[in-house]
Amino acid sequence: ERGGGVASAAIPVDSALQMALARTPPFLLKLYEIVNSAATDALVGWRACGQGFAVRDTAAFSAEVLPAYFKHSNFRSFVRQLHFYGFYKVVHASTPTSVEFSRAR
Repeated sequence: ERGGGVASAAIPVDSALQMALARTPPFLLKLYEIVNSAATDALVGWRACGQGFAVRDTAAFSAEVLPAYFKHSNFRSFVRQLHFYGFYKVVHASTPTSVEFSRAR
């Protein structure tokens, strides 16, 4: 053991990942799945800078994607959840039909 510290049992990567996922709020797991899914690419995807995601068509996203993952189709409720987890709207990148969100400032 380097540094004279107490040796800790090595946790296998799969177990560490499972533990982290178990502690991750369901909303964030669903959000990652939505943004990362090829099935939703036409409506939502990662921002080019990698610091957030863009909803390309809020009306279609609300009608098609939200009810598939949540018990509602209300975009405003989705945005409130995003705010709760520290996401904010990227104003300069948003249009009347699309909106971008990020956690980095």
